[in-house]
Amino acid sequence: MRSLNCIKIDCENIDRCCTTVESKYLSEKVAHFEIPQLCFDYGLDQSIDYIGTTDRQNHFIIYTDLDLMNYHKYRKRGLSRPFVYLDPTPNSNNYNDCYVFNAPYIEYVSAVFIPKDPRQLKSYIYTYCKDCETDLLESDSTYLNNEIKKRLTEKKIRYYRLQQTPVLPSDQAPA
Repeated sequence: MRSLNCIKIDCENIDRCCTTVESKYLSEKVAHFEIPQLCFDYGLDQSIDYIGTTDRQNHFIIYTDLDLMNYHKYRKRGLSRPFVYLDPTPNSNNYNDCYVFNAPYIEYVSAVFIPKDPRQLKSYIYTYCKDCETDLLESDSTYLNNEIKKRLTEKKIRYYRLQQTPVLPSDQAPA
């Protein structure tokens, strides 16, 4: 899991991705942000841990299906809670689009997810989040590189130590 804490929100119209479904949300500009592509290999519940406010106190409901998002207005509880529609298909920038509803004054969001490609996450951070996460990404990648080198070195040393056992003369008498 990787976390991005400085995702800037802009306004965009949602109708570019979903023109076949009738909804009250399609006709208006809504809060929008992009995140790197998600790894959906393990399902949505396993690939996204958190999308919400930057202080991690308000978790948003996440929808990837437009029909489920349209049924949000019929909820008895949580009707006024902020929710996010995540478009699972990549956009022209090769990122996933996310649209935030019921959160009118929010400027930044935070997300914790499994990226499909870590290199895309690195380019996203250098493009959009120059100030906040660059040092974190570099320190994590060097830590991971050091851990991989350490484990491979230990395995290689163990392998060669097992191969270098001295040849001892046989102490068994022939039968």
